Amino acid sequence: MTSTTESKPIKVGFVGLSAKGWAATSLAPSLTTPDMRKHIDIVAVSTTSEESAKKSAENQEKQLGHPVKAYHDLSKIVNDPDVDLVAVSVQAPKHKDSVLPVIEAGKNFFIEWPVGNRQTAIEIAQAAREKGLRSIVGLQARQAKFVAKVREILESGKLGKLLSTSIIALSGKELNIWTPNAYEHNGYYKKDVCVTPLSIGMGHLLDTLTTLLGDFASVQTTTATVHPVITLLDPSGNPNGKTHPAEIPDHYTIAGILKSGVVVNIFYRIGYVHTPGRRQFLWEIDGEEGSLRLENNGPYTSFISVYEPDLYLNGEKVDLGEGPSGFSYSIPSAWKAFAEGKGGYATIEDAVKIHELLAAIEKSQELDNRFSYLPQLCVSCWHLIRVAYQHQAHAIFYSLVTTAIVSKLRYILVSAQCFLCELLVSPLNYVWLGFRFHSKICCMSNPQVVSLIFADRNTDKRNRLYLRYIANC
Repeated sequence: MTSTTESKPIKVGFVGLSAKGWAATSLAPSLTTPDMRKHIDIVAVSTTSEESAKKSAENQEKQLGHPVKAYHDLSKIVNDPDVDLVAVSVQAPKHKDSVLPVIEAGKNFFIEWPVGNRQTAIEIAQAAREKGLRSIVGLQARQAKFVAKVREILESGKLGKLLSTSIIALSGKELNIWTPNAYEHNGYYKKDVCVTPLSIGMGHLLDTLTTLLGDFASVQTTTATVHPVITLLDPSGNPNGKTHPAEIPDHYTIAGILKSGVVVNIFYRIGYVHTPGRRQFLWEIDGEEGSLRLENNGPYTSFISVYEPDLYLNGEKVDLGEGPSGFSYSIPSAWKAFAEGKGGYATIEDAVKIHELLAAIEKSQELDNRFSYLPQLCVSCWHLIRVAYQHQAHAIFYSLVTTAIVSKLRYILVSAQCFLCELLVSPLNYVWLGFRFHSKICCMSNPQVVSLIFADRNTDKRNRLYLRYIANC
Protein backbone atom coordinates (compact mmCIF):
# COMPACT_ATOMS: atom_id res chain seq x y z
CA MET A 1 0.00 0.00 0.00
CA THR A 2 2.96 2.33 0.51
CA SER A 3 4.36 2.06 -3.01
CA THR A 4 3.66 0.53 -6.37
CA THR A 5 5.36 -0.88 -9.45
CA GLU A 6 4.42 -0.67 -13.09
CA SER A 7 2.49 -3.95 -12.79
CA LYS A 8 0.56 -2.95 -9.68
CA PRO A 9 -0.94 0.54 -9.65
CA ILE A 10 -2.53 2.01 -6.53
CA LYS A 11 -6.26 1.28 -6.56
CA VAL A 12 -8.12 4.48 -5.75
CA GLY A 13 -11.63 5.00 -4.42
CA PHE A 14 -12.84 8.53 -5.18
CA VAL A 15 -15.17 10.35 -2.74
CA GLY A 16 -16.88 13.39 -4.24
CA LEU A 17 -16.27 12.63 -7.90
CA SER A 18 -19.57 13.98 -9.21
CA ALA A 19 -20.46 15.01 -12.76
CA LYS A 20 -19.06 18.54 -12.35
CA GLY A 21 -16.67 20.47 -10.19
CA TRP A 22 -12.88 20.48 -9.76
CA ALA A 23 -12.61 16.73 -9.17
CA ALA A 24 -14.56 15.88 -12.34
CA THR A 25 -13.04 18.46 -14.67
CA SER A 26 -9.43 18.60 -13.50
CA LEU A 27 -8.35 16.14 -10.82
CA ALA A 28 -9.72 12.83 -12.15
CA PRO A 29 -8.88 13.52 -15.83
CA SER A 30 -5.27 14.22 -14.81
CA LEU A 31 -5.09 10.77 -13.20
CA THR A 32 -6.69 8.75 -16.01
CA THR A 33 -4.24 9.53 -18.82
CA PRO A 34 -2.49 6.51 -20.36
CA ASP A 35 0.81 7.48 -18.74
CA MET A 36 -0.77 7.53 -15.26
CA ARG A 37 -2.59 4.22 -15.46
CA LYS A 38 0.54 2.30 -14.52
CA HIS A 39 0.63 4.30 -11.27
CA ILE A 40 -3.00 5.05 -10.41
CA ASP A 41 -6.22 3.16 -11.14
CA ILE A 42 -9.65 4.48 -10.12
CA VAL A 43 -11.71 1.44 -9.14
CA ALA A 44 -14.62 2.99 -7.19
CA VAL A 45 -16.47 6.27 -6.72
CA SER A 46 -18.81 7.55 -4.04
CA THR A 47 -21.18 10.51 -4.18
CA THR A 48 -24.18 11.70 -2.17
CA SER A 49 -26.82 9.95 -4.27
CA GLU A 50 -27.20 6.62 -6.06
CA GLU A 51 -28.01 8.32 -9.36
CA SER A 52 -24.97 10.61 -9.37
CA ALA A 53 -22.71 7.76 -8.25
CA LYS A 54 -23.81 5.59 -11.19
CA LYS A 55 -23.31 8.44 -13.64
CA SER A 56 -19.86 9.17 -12.27
CA ALA A 57 -18.87 5.50 -12.44
CA GLU A 58 -20.05 5.30 -16.06
CA ASN A 59 -17.94 8.34 -16.97
CA GLN A 60 -14.84 6.78 -15.44
CA GLU A 61 -15.50 3.44 -17.11
CA LYS A 62 -15.43 5.17 -20.49
CA GLN A 63 -12.05 6.68 -19.68
CA LEU A 64 -10.48 3.59 -18.10
CA GLY A 65 -12.04 0.76 -20.07
CA HIS A 66 -12.92 -1.35 -17.03
CA PRO A 67 -15.78 -1.50 -14.46
CA VAL A 68 -15.85 1.10 -11.69
CA LYS A 69 -17.92 0.49 -8.55
CA ALA A 70 -20.54 3.07 -7.63
CA TYR A 71 -21.29 3.84 -3.99
CA HIS A 72 -23.39 6.48 -2.29
CA ASP A 73 -22.35 5.42 1.21
CA LEU A 74 -18.97 6.56 2.51
CA SER A 75 -18.50 3.52 4.75
CA LYS A 76 -18.77 1.13 1.80
CA ILE A 77 -16.01 2.67 -0.30
CA VAL A 78 -13.81 3.09 2.77
CA ASN A 79 -14.14 -0.60 3.65
CA ASP A 80 -13.92 -1.94 0.10
CA PRO A 81 -10.97 -4.42 0.13
CA ASP A 82 -10.18 -3.54 -3.48
CA VAL A 83 -9.48 0.10 -2.55
CA ASP A 84 -5.90 0.90 -1.46
CA LEU A 85 -6.23 4.67 -1.18
CA VAL A 86 -9.25 6.94 -0.79
CA ALA A 87 -9.26 10.33 -2.51
CA VAL A 88 -11.47 12.93 -0.82
CA SER A 89 -12.56 15.89 -2.92
CA VAL A 90 -15.72 17.24 -1.30
CA GLN A 91 -16.75 20.66 0.00
CA ALA A 92 -14.23 22.00 2.50
CA PRO A 93 -16.52 21.93 5.57
CA LYS A 94 -17.02 18.19 4.95
CA HIS A 95 -13.32 17.30 4.74
CA LYS A 96 -13.02 16.15 8.35
CA ASP A 97 -16.10 13.93 8.38
CA SER A 98 -15.11 12.40 5.04
CA VAL A 99 -11.46 11.60 5.74
CA LEU A 100 -11.47 10.47 9.39
CA PRO A 101 -13.36 7.23 8.56
CA VAL A 102 -10.72 6.57 5.88
CA ILE A 103 -7.97 6.94 8.47
CA GLU A 104 -9.86 4.79 10.95
CA ALA A 105 -10.00 2.05 8.29
CA GLY A 106 -6.20 2.27 8.02
CA LYS A 107 -6.02 3.44 4.42
CA ASN A 108 -3.76 6.04 2.87
CA PHE A 109 -5.58 9.09 1.58
CA PHE A 110 -5.62 12.10 -0.68
CA ILE A 111 -7.45 15.20 0.50
CA GLU A 112 -8.06 18.36 -1.45
CA TRP A 113 -6.77 21.68 -0.15
CA PRO A 114 -7.76 23.59 2.03
CA VAL A 115 -8.36 20.53 4.28
CA GLY A 116 -11.18 22.38 6.01
CA ASN A 117 -9.70 24.84 8.48
CA ARG A 118 -6.66 24.88 10.75
CA GLN A 119 -8.21 22.77 13.52
CA THR A 120 -9.48 20.22 11.01
CA ALA A 121 -6.02 19.88 9.45
CA ILE A 122 -4.42 19.40 12.87
CA GLU A 123 -6.91 16.69 13.85
CA ILE A 124 -6.52 14.84 10.54
CA ALA A 125 -2.72 15.01 10.77
CA GLN A 126 -2.77 13.67 14.32
CA ALA A 127 -5.06 10.77 13.38
CA ALA A 128 -2.92 9.87 10.35
CA ARG A 129 0.25 10.05 12.43
CA GLU A 130 -1.14 7.65 15.02
CA LYS A 131 -2.06 5.16 12.30
CA GLY A 132 1.24 5.55 10.43
CA LEU A 133 -0.51 6.41 7.16
CA ARG A 134 0.74 8.21 4.10
CA SER A 135 -1.09 11.20 2.70
CA ILE A 136 -1.10 13.51 -0.28
CA VAL A 137 -2.75 16.96 -0.31
CA GLY A 138 -3.93 19.03 -3.28
CA LEU A 139 -1.18 21.65 -3.05
CA GLN A 140 0.09 20.60 -6.44
CA ALA A 141 1.75 23.88 -7.47
CA ARG A 142 4.99 22.74 -5.83
CA GLN A 143 5.18 20.10 -8.61
CA ALA A 144 4.76 22.64 -11.43
CA LYS A 145 7.35 23.05 -14.18
CA PHE A 146 8.20 26.61 -13.19
CA VAL A 147 8.86 25.54 -9.59
CA ALA A 148 11.40 22.94 -10.72
CA LYS A 149 13.13 25.49 -12.95
CA VAL A 150 13.18 28.18 -10.24
CA ARG A 151 14.68 25.70 -7.80
CA GLU A 152 17.32 24.77 -10.35
CA ILE A 153 18.28 28.42 -10.89
CA LEU A 154 18.38 29.17 -7.16
CA GLU A 155 20.59 26.15 -6.49
CA SER A 156 22.94 27.21 -9.31
CA GLY A 157 23.79 30.41 -7.44
CA LYS A 158 23.03 32.65 -10.43
CA LEU A 159 21.12 35.11 -8.26
CA GLY A 160 23.76 35.29 -5.55
CA LYS A 161 22.55 35.86 -2.01
CA LEU A 162 18.76 36.21 -1.94
CA LEU A 163 17.58 39.54 -0.55
CA SER A 164 13.86 39.98 -1.16
CA THR A 165 10.78 38.71 -2.94
CA SER A 166 7.50 40.41 -3.85
CA ILE A 167 4.18 39.23 -5.25
CA ILE A 168 1.26 41.12 -6.80
CA ALA A 169 -1.80 38.96 -7.42
CA LEU A 170 -5.42 39.46 -8.44
CA SER A 171 -8.54 37.30 -8.26
CA GLY A 172 -10.91 38.82 -10.78
CA LYS A 173 -14.48 39.94 -10.39
CA GLU A 174 -15.51 37.53 -13.15
CA LEU A 175 -15.01 34.54 -10.82
CA ASN A 176 -18.19 35.49 -8.95
CA ILE A 177 -17.19 33.55 -5.86
CA TRP A 178 -16.06 36.18 -3.32
CA THR A 179 -16.71 39.85 -4.11
CA PRO A 180 -18.37 42.12 -5.22
CA ASN A 181 -20.67 39.44 -6.72
CA ALA A 182 -20.92 35.82 -5.59
CA TYR A 183 -22.94 32.72 -6.42
CA GLU A 184 -25.30 32.10 -3.52
CA HIS A 185 -25.42 28.32 -3.94
CA ASN A 186 -21.75 27.60 -3.21
CA GLY A 187 -21.45 30.00 -0.27
CA TYR A 188 -17.75 30.73 -0.81
CA TYR A 189 -18.32 34.31 0.35
CA LYS A 190 -18.93 32.99 3.89
CA LYS A 191 -15.91 32.59 6.12
CA ASP A 192 -17.09 29.34 7.74
CA VAL A 193 -17.20 27.62 4.33
CA CYS A 194 -13.37 27.74 4.48
CA VAL A 195 -12.94 28.57 0.77
CA THR A 196 -11.67 32.12 1.24
CA PRO A 197 -9.25 34.29 -0.77
CA LEU A 198 -6.74 33.74 2.02
CA SER A 199 -7.02 29.94 2.15
CA ILE A 200 -7.35 29.32 -1.60
CA GLY A 201 -5.72 32.24 -3.39
CA MET A 202 -2.99 32.86 -0.83
CA GLY A 203 -2.70 29.29 0.44
CA HIS A 204 -1.33 27.93 -2.82
CA LEU A 205 0.95 30.95 -3.28
CA LEU A 206 2.38 30.70 0.23
CA ASP A 207 2.95 26.96 -0.06
CA THR A 208 4.91 27.51 -3.27
CA LEU A 209 6.85 30.45 -1.83
CA THR A 210 7.88 28.57 1.31
CA THR A 211 8.70 25.44 -0.71
CA LEU A 212 11.20 27.44 -2.76
CA LEU A 213 12.49 30.05 -0.31
CA GLY A 214 11.90 28.64 3.18
CA ASP A 215 9.63 29.33 6.12
CA PHE A 216 8.59 32.66 7.60
CA ALA A 217 10.20 34.01 10.75
CA SER A 218 7.68 36.84 11.15
CA VAL A 219 4.65 38.20 9.33
CA GLN A 220 2.54 41.36 9.47
CA THR A 221 -0.75 41.95 7.71
CA THR A 222 -2.94 44.87 6.72
CA THR A 223 -6.38 44.23 5.22
CA ALA A 224 -9.20 46.29 3.80
CA THR A 225 -12.76 45.63 2.68
CA VAL A 226 -13.58 47.83 -0.30
CA HIS A 227 -16.86 46.04 -1.02
CA PRO A 228 -18.76 45.83 2.29
CA VAL A 229 -21.88 44.34 0.66
CA ILE A 230 -21.90 41.38 -1.72
CA THR A 231 -24.50 40.99 -4.46
CA LEU A 232 -25.68 37.37 -4.60
CA LEU A 233 -26.20 35.60 -7.91
CA ASP A 234 -28.32 32.69 -9.08
CA PRO A 235 -26.64 29.68 -10.77
CA SER A 236 -26.89 31.40 -14.16
CA GLY A 237 -24.89 34.39 -12.90
CA ASN A 238 -27.73 36.90 -12.61
CA PRO A 239 -28.47 38.91 -9.45
CA ASN A 240 -31.19 37.17 -7.43
CA GLY A 241 -32.19 40.28 -5.46
CA LYS A 242 -30.28 39.27 -2.32
CA THR A 243 -27.20 40.75 -0.70
CA HIS A 244 -24.87 39.62 2.07
CA PRO A 245 -22.50 41.63 4.27
CA ALA A 246 -18.86 40.93 3.48
CA GLU A 247 -17.28 38.54 5.99
CA ILE A 248 -13.88 38.40 4.34
CA PRO A 249 -11.44 41.22 3.43
CA ASP A 250 -10.91 41.82 -0.29
CA HIS A 251 -7.44 43.37 -0.01
CA TYR A 252 -4.41 41.88 1.74
CA THR A 253 -0.97 43.37 2.22
CA ILE A 254 1.36 40.83 3.80
CA ALA A 255 4.89 41.72 4.82
CA GLY A 256 7.35 39.42 6.49
CA ILE A 257 10.85 38.08 6.84
CA LEU A 258 11.85 34.50 6.13
CA LYS A 259 14.13 32.54 8.42
CA SER A 260 16.82 33.00 5.79
CA GLY A 261 16.52 36.78 6.13
CA VAL A 262 14.74 37.27 2.80
CA VAL A 263 12.26 40.17 2.96
CA VAL A 264 8.75 39.37 1.67
CA ASN A 265 6.02 41.68 0.42
CA ILE A 266 2.69 40.42 -1.00
CA PHE A 267 -0.24 42.46 -2.28
CA TYR A 268 -3.34 40.37 -3.02
CA ARG A 269 -6.62 41.92 -4.16
CA ILE A 270 -10.02 40.53 -5.11
CA GLY A 271 -12.92 41.74 -7.23
CA TYR A 272 -11.33 43.81 -10.01
CA VAL A 273 -12.55 43.48 -13.58
CA HIS A 274 -10.01 41.86 -15.88
CA THR A 275 -8.96 44.62 -18.28
CA PRO A 276 -6.04 44.90 -20.71
CA GLY A 277 -2.91 46.04 -18.93
CA ARG A 278 -4.12 45.27 -15.42
CA ARG A 279 -1.57 43.20 -13.55
CA GLN A 280 -2.89 39.73 -12.75
CA PHE A 281 0.17 37.98 -11.37
CA LEU A 282 3.74 39.10 -10.83
CA TRP A 283 6.32 37.41 -8.61
CA GLU A 284 9.88 38.72 -8.35
CA ILE A 285 12.78 37.09 -6.53
CA ASP A 286 15.80 39.38 -6.14
CA GLY A 287 19.34 38.42 -5.26
CA GLU A 288 22.59 40.35 -5.11
CA GLU A 289 23.66 39.11 -8.54
CA GLY A 290 20.41 38.68 -10.44
CA SER A 291 16.64 38.41 -10.41
CA LEU A 292 13.79 36.11 -11.40
CA ARG A 293 10.41 37.28 -12.59
CA LEU A 294 7.31 35.13 -12.94
CA GLU A 295 4.27 36.68 -14.56
CA ASN A 296 1.01 35.87 -16.24
CA ASN A 297 -1.68 38.35 -17.24
CA GLY A 298 -4.46 36.08 -18.41
CA PRO A 299 -7.73 35.86 -16.46
CA TYR A 300 -7.47 33.94 -13.17
CA THR A 301 -3.75 33.34 -13.65
CA SER A 302 -2.92 34.26 -10.06
CA PHE A 303 -4.00 30.68 -9.30
CA ILE A 304 -0.57 29.20 -9.89
CA SER A 305 -1.83 25.76 -8.90
CA VAL A 306 -3.86 25.84 -12.12
CA TYR A 307 -1.93 28.08 -14.54
CA GLU A 308 1.79 28.09 -15.28
CA PRO A 309 3.38 31.58 -15.27
CA ASP A 310 6.13 32.66 -17.65
CA LEU A 311 9.60 32.73 -16.12
CA TYR A 312 12.35 35.30 -16.77
CA LEU A 313 15.95 35.25 -15.56
CA ASN A 314 17.53 38.70 -15.62
CA GLY A 315 14.94 39.79 -18.17
CA GLU A 316 15.36 36.82 -20.53
CA LYS A 317 12.56 34.28 -20.89
CA VAL A 318 13.36 30.79 -19.63
CA ASP A 319 12.09 27.81 -21.61
CA LEU A 320 9.96 25.51 -19.46
CA GLY A 321 9.73 22.80 -22.08
CA GLU A 322 6.99 21.35 -24.24
CA GLY A 323 3.98 19.25 -23.30
CA PRO A 324 1.33 19.65 -20.61
CA SER A 325 1.60 22.54 -18.17
CA GLY A 326 -0.29 23.90 -15.20
CA PHE A 327 -2.47 21.41 -13.29
CA SER A 328 -2.36 18.98 -16.24
CA TYR A 329 1.33 18.54 -15.43
CA SER A 330 1.55 19.20 -11.68
CA ILE A 331 -1.27 16.89 -10.53
CA PRO A 332 0.05 13.77 -12.31
CA SER A 333 3.59 14.64 -11.18
CA ALA A 334 2.55 14.79 -7.53
CA TRP A 335 0.61 11.52 -7.69
CA LYS A 336 3.38 9.79 -9.58
CA ALA A 337 5.89 10.84 -6.89
CA PHE A 338 3.52 9.48 -4.24
CA ALA A 339 3.03 6.18 -6.09
CA GLU A 340 6.77 5.71 -6.53
CA GLY A 341 7.48 6.49 -2.89
CA LYS A 342 9.42 9.63 -3.72
CA GLY A 343 9.16 13.02 -2.01
CA GLY A 344 8.30 16.49 -3.20
CA TYR A 345 4.52 16.27 -2.99
CA ALA A 346 2.50 17.96 -0.23
CA THR A 347 1.36 15.91 2.77
CA ILE A 348 -1.11 16.55 5.57
CA GLU A 349 1.81 17.82 7.68
CA ASP A 350 2.54 20.42 5.00
CA ALA A 351 -1.12 21.43 5.07
CA VAL A 352 -0.91 22.02 8.83
CA LYS A 353 2.18 24.18 8.33
CA ILE A 354 0.42 26.38 5.78
CA HIS A 355 -2.64 26.65 8.03
CA GLU A 356 -0.39 27.78 10.88
CA LEU A 357 1.01 30.50 8.62
CA LEU A 358 -2.49 31.55 7.56
CA ALA A 359 -3.50 31.66 11.24
CA ALA A 360 -0.54 33.95 11.97
CA ILE A 361 -1.61 36.21 9.11
CA GLU A 362 -5.16 36.38 10.45
CA LYS A 363 -3.89 37.04 13.99
CA SER A 364 -1.77 39.89 12.70
CA GLN A 365 -4.85 41.20 10.89
CA GLU A 366 -6.85 41.12 14.11
CA LEU A 367 -4.18 42.96 16.10
CA ASP A 368 -4.22 45.63 13.39
CA ASN A 369 -1.15 47.49 14.70
CA ARG A 370 -0.89 49.83 11.75
CA PHE A 371 0.09 53.46 12.26
CA SER A 372 -2.47 56.00 11.13
CA TYR A 373 -1.52 59.45 9.92
CA LEU A 374 -4.91 60.67 11.08
CA PRO A 375 -4.92 61.80 14.72
CA GLN A 376 -5.91 58.94 16.99
CA LEU A 377 -5.67 60.26 20.52
CA CYS A 378 -6.15 58.90 24.00
CA VAL A 379 -8.22 60.83 26.54
CA SER A 380 -5.20 62.51 28.14
CA CYS A 381 -3.88 63.82 24.84
CA TRP A 382 -7.29 65.13 23.89
CA HIS A 383 -7.32 67.01 27.19
CA LEU A 384 -3.81 68.30 26.54
CA ILE A 385 -4.92 69.81 23.24
CA ARG A 386 -8.03 71.27 24.88
CA VAL A 387 -6.19 73.10 27.65
CA ALA A 388 -3.52 74.29 25.26
CA TYR A 389 -6.20 75.72 23.02
CA GLN A 390 -7.70 77.53 25.99
CA HIS A 391 -4.22 78.90 26.86
CA GLN A 392 -4.25 77.25 30.25
CA ALA A 393 -0.49 76.92 30.31
CA HIS A 394 -0.39 75.87 33.95
CA ALA A 395 -2.52 72.82 33.17
CA ILE A 396 -0.33 71.55 30.36
CA PHE A 397 2.32 70.24 32.76
CA TYR A 398 -0.23 68.21 34.70
CA SER A 399 -1.64 66.81 31.48
CA LEU A 400 1.82 65.78 30.28
CA VAL A 401 2.37 63.73 33.41
CA THR A 402 -1.10 62.24 33.10
CA THR A 403 -0.39 61.32 29.49
CA ALA A 404 2.81 59.49 30.43
CA ILE A 405 1.11 57.42 33.12
CA VAL A 406 -2.03 56.59 31.16
CA SER A 407 -0.20 55.80 27.93
CA LYS A 408 2.06 53.34 29.73
CA LEU A 409 -0.99 51.50 31.07
CA ARG A 410 -2.58 51.46 27.64
CA TYR A 411 0.52 50.01 26.03
CA ILE A 412 0.67 47.23 28.60
CA LEU A 413 -3.01 46.29 28.60
CA VAL A 414 -4.29 46.83 25.06
CA SER A 415 -1.31 47.82 22.92
CA ALA A 416 -3.36 50.74 21.60
CA GLN A 417 -1.55 53.59 19.88
CA CYS A 418 -1.80 57.33 20.28
CA PHE A 419 0.56 59.44 18.22
CA LEU A 420 1.14 62.00 20.99
CA CYS A 421 1.78 59.23 23.51
CA GLU A 422 4.48 58.01 21.15
CA LEU A 423 6.21 61.36 21.56
CA LEU A 424 5.55 61.89 25.25
CA VAL A 425 5.80 58.51 26.91
CA SER A 426 9.58 58.08 26.54
CA PRO A 427 10.87 61.29 28.18
CA LEU A 428 8.13 61.39 30.81
CA ASN A 429 7.80 57.73 31.63
CA TYR A 430 9.80 57.93 34.82
CA VAL A 431 9.10 61.56 35.76
CA TRP A 432 6.74 62.60 38.51
CA LEU A 433 5.08 59.17 38.72
CA GLY A 434 4.17 59.91 42.31
CA PHE A 435 2.59 63.25 41.49
CA ARG A 436 -1.06 63.50 42.53
CA PHE A 437 -3.20 65.33 40.06
CA HIS A 438 -6.64 66.80 40.59
CA SER A 439 -9.65 65.11 38.97
CA LYS A 440 -10.57 68.31 37.21
CA ILE A 441 -7.32 68.28 35.26
CA CYS A 442 -8.25 65.03 33.55
CA CYS A 443 -11.52 63.19 33.26
CA MET A 444 -9.72 59.92 33.99
CA SER A 445 -11.59 60.01 37.29
CA ASN A 446 -14.70 59.08 35.32
CA PRO A 447 -14.95 55.25 35.43
CA GLN A 448 -16.87 55.20 32.14
CA VAL A 449 -13.92 56.79 30.37
CA VAL A 450 -11.50 54.36 32.00
CA SER A 451 -13.55 51.41 30.78
CA LEU A 452 -13.51 52.85 27.26
CA ILE A 453 -9.75 53.04 27.26
CA PHE A 454 -9.33 49.38 28.11
CA ALA A 455 -12.36 47.85 26.40
CA ASP A 456 -13.29 49.67 23.21
CA ARG A 457 -10.90 48.77 20.36
CA ASN A 458 -12.77 50.91 17.81
CA THR A 459 -10.49 53.94 17.73
CA ASP A 460 -12.88 56.27 15.91
CA LYS A 461 -15.73 55.48 18.28
CA ARG A 462 -13.42 55.78 21.28
CA ASN A 463 -12.20 59.23 20.27
CA ARG A 464 -15.74 60.50 19.73
CA LEU A 465 -16.70 59.34 23.21
CA TYR A 466 -13.55 60.91 24.67
CA LEU A 467 -14.49 64.26 23.17
CA ARG A 468 -17.98 64.01 24.62
CA TYR A 469 -16.67 63.36 28.14
CA ILE A 470 -13.84 65.85 27.94
CA ALA A 471 -16.19 68.60 26.79
CA ASN A 472 -17.97 68.22 30.13
CA CYS A 473 -14.80 67.73 32.15
